[in-house]
This record gives sequence, C-alpha cells and structure tokens, in this order.
Amino acid sequence: MKICHFDFSKPLNLKCGSAVLVTENPSRFAQYCRDFVCQQSGEEGAFMIDDAGQTLSFKKAGSILFDFFNLSLTDRKIVAGVYDAIEKTATGEYALDYSELRTKIVSFIDLLSIDSPLQIEFDTDFCLQDLLKALKVQPCEEEKPLICKIADYMDAASAFLKIRIFVLVNLRTFVTDDDFSLLLTHIGHSNYSVLFLEKMQYERVSGEPVRIIDNDLCEIVVEDEFV
Repeated sequence: MKICHFDFSKPLNLKCGSAVLVTENPSRFAQYCRDFVCQQSGEEGAFMIDDAGQTLSFKKAGSILFDFFNLSLTDRKIVAGVYDAIEKTATGEYALDYSELRTKIVSFIDLLSIDSPLQIEFDTDFCLQDLLKALKVQPCEEEKPLICKIADYMDAASAFLKIRIFVLVNLRTFVTDDDFSLLLTHIGHSNYSVLFLEKMQYERVSGEPVRIIDNDLCEIVVEDEFV
C-alpha cells in the first residue's frame, strides 16, 4: 500500500504494513490530520491511497485514531459487525439448530400466554439479532496494556468493519520503543496497514519507512532500500 501527497517527492510506501510520517510544522501537521478526518467523512482531502494499483477510499476502508485510551471492542459498529457474523453462521452452518430454537421460543411464549391474566400477542417473525441484543451479547474486554488494546481494536475493526488502513496520531507519545516494535511486528502479520502520523521524530526501531516534513516544509526520506 502506498500513500501519495503533493508534499511528497515520491509515494510513501507502507512496507511490511506500516510507515511513519513525521510533520514538524504545526500548521501542516494540523492540515494532514484535517485532511484524513475530512476524507473519513467522505469529503475532499489531499491524500491518495494506492492499494495494488487501485485507489482506496478512506471513507469506506480507512480510520484515523486520536484517542487510544477510549478504544473499545464494544463500539456500536463493531458490535453490529459481530452480530452480522453470528447471524451468518447461525443461518448457514447451524440453520437447523436455529430453526428449532425459533420454534421452541414461539411454543414457550404460547405456553406462557395460557396463564397470562390478559390476552397477549407477540412478534413471531423475530430475528437472531433481536435475541443477541436481548441477551446483551458483545465482545469481551479485559484489562490489557495500551498497545494490546490498540492491536485488538484494529484487528476487530479490520475483521468486522473492513478497515484496510489506520492512521494513528501521535501514538509514540504514549508507548515505549519496545512496545512500538511489538506493534510493528503485529501489523506485519495483519491484513491491514498503519500510518503513524507524528508531530516529532522518535528513534527508528525496526527499519520502518519514515518520511519527515520539517518545520521549513522540506522533505527528508528515511528508508532502507532492501526492505
């Protein structure tokens, strides 16, 4: 995957799934963030993402993350994606079991209606997602280190929301070099790519491609040709 911009002399190649864009100029840093936010909303922006020769829509397959501490697997969109996946499994691999369950539920409500003090009615055309919501089915969330929570969230968003590229803003402020290296390794084995958008330059830990736009808007390219 490659990211193109008018400020770049050549596309930023997300080798092994990740790259770092350091933007020291405050105004340009804010503009880059604004562009990704706008493009996530379907508005115009200056970044173009090339995925194997095809232009990738950031609105459909991209996500920019600022607040790493409130990332949650119980995000409404992720839960909806989990429900869709469960329903697909239930109506496919377990279609017979699901049909029997629906019949038993309707029969049980009919049985209860006999002793009801008032005549009752109910919807017999309910779907599995109605049951999942009633049972409050949702992904489990455990206490984990920040870097693990971020990895889990990106994995879930990739699997259930079809996100192909994440932009993480100023993550290096909150993690150690060792944790950052572990995250790069995890991303390298994932089905998505990550652009780390940073305000300042940190030590390069795993040979990740780095593009620097300094305070004078000069470009510095740091990458290993053999990577």
